[in-house]
Amino acid sequence: MCLLTSHDLCSPPPQADIQELLPEQEAEQTKLQVLLAELRGETRKGESEERACKRLLERIEAPDSKPAAEPPASAEPVSAADALRLFLTDLGLADLESKFVNEDIELSMLQTMSADELRINLTALGLSIGVRMKIIKGLEQSANAAKKAAEIKAANDQMAAAVAKQERDDLRMQALRAKLERLQHVIKRRGVPPHMSCPITQEIMVDPVMAADGNTYERKAIRDWFENNNTSPLTGCVLKDKTLHENRAVRDIVQWFVEECERAGEDPNELA
Repeated sequence: MCLLTSHDLCSPPPQADIQELLPEQEAEQTKLQVLLAELRGETRKGESEERACKRLLERIEAPDSKPAAEPPASAEPVSAADALRLFLTDLGLADLESKFVNEDIELSMLQTMSADELRINLTALGLSIGVRMKIIKGLEQSANAAKKAAEIKAANDQMAAAVAKQERDDLRMQALRAKLERLQHVIKRRGVPPHMSCPITQEIMVDPVMAADGNTYERKAIRDWFENNNTSPLTGCVLKDKTLHENRAVRDIVQWFVEECERAGEDPNELA
């Protein structure tokens, strides 16, 4: 007789390919394009692109002002008795329900038992080896299905969060570019600190990322460089990888610099 051990019951199933866990995400992938289309369509007469970006950012970050739609009526919760009946019926063992009911054994109790506890209790019920193995296997499959469902939900939540972040970042960068364009005369007089300029474009970075060479570049510029090169644009050394990391410190400094330029643009004395 070969019974499953507690290790067999508790060990997770092989790691599933994340692509198999994720459903189609076409709607999420087009969400950003729709939002940017709204930006173009909602730019009011005489309104700057920067202000239009701000309005859309506020819309994303603020709670929805419309009354929330009522959620669809959920199915009635399954009772403990029904859960046990459905489990046994799926295994073709519906005729054994009375044995479990008479001993006050519920499905939730079976799901939390160790392999040894299952073996002892199922044997005490007078069940054959084949029936015991079928029940243990059914419990294992149920646990694996629940784990997979949790993995799918976590993957979907992670992707939704990434899409929302990308939307905010794109609108932030679009608003920043509009400010830089408007403040060109102020920036020219003040001068741009070297660490704010991309070594490739020689322009102020709005989406700064750090490459494996330890230097910071505008994301699009360094990506374009990596399409035909595996070296550092500054040193010419071959890079161990092409991984890019967001440089939040430089991004914050650029934001501060632009705000300072805005204040200087409003006060002519600051430009002297």
